[in-house]
Amino acid sequence: MFKTVLVPLDGSEQSKAALEIACTIAGEQHGRLVLVCAVDVSSATTATANPYAIADPAPLIANWEAEAQLILAQGERVAREHGVPVETRVVEDAPVAAVLDAAAAFRADLIVMGTHGRSGLARAFLGSTAEGVLRASRVPVLVTRGAARASSPI
Repeated sequence: MFKTVLVPLDGSEQSKAALEIACTIAGEQHGRLVLVCAVDVSSATTATANPYAIADPAPLIANWEAEAQLILAQGERVAREHGVPVETRVVEDAPVAAVLDAAAAFRADLIVMGTHGRSGLARAFLGSTAEGVLRASRVPVLVTRGAARASSPI
């Protein structure tokens, strides 16, 4: 039984598709959703090797956090339309760590997340949040890509 389903959101079509699937699972299991959005503040600071880092990252970080809140509000609306209890959280951390820490903190039974499905050099340079979560998660992870919809009971 999946009582707590964690869904990382980033505003992409892939994460929206994952949310739809998670709503179906949580609804059928009489569970709840926890929606998280990671804000990687380290990528905005001068302490990193980021050539685009700025001297005062506070306005940029505030903008990212506001965007994360918007993404979560949209996700919350979708979950409520499905009649699924939902909680949201902005997590200031790198995406993989944010997902894994949130899964532990909320005692998630399942993580449902989208992937962009990049391969080859794009994946090597950009990394894969889904792959990082899959490798390190202590709970089952369901990964989806594209705009797939759950069409029958799971």
